[in-house]
Amino acid sequence: MNSNAGWTLKSIKYLRLLGKTIAYTLNQWSLLETAKANGFEPYWYFRYLLEKLPKAITEDDHKALLPQSPVSGEGPANIS
Repeated sequence: MNSNAGWTLKSIKYLRLLGKTIAYTLNQWSLLETAKANGFEPYWYFRYLLEKLPKAITEDDHKALLPQSPVSGEGPANIS
């Protein structure tokens, strides 16, 4: 067996993990920048998300949590 074959499989697994990590980080960064662009303090917006996200069930519930979503009542528009 070629010793390079084992390294190749390890490299592929590593690159897949790295790709997922990069995608996760970019999604967080995008959400952070969108929140800032819409006038939210990032700490409070992420805290709001962590409190409300577990209770979001429908697609509309999830959309209402987005920082650019026009929400009336209790929503991102009303966090401080």
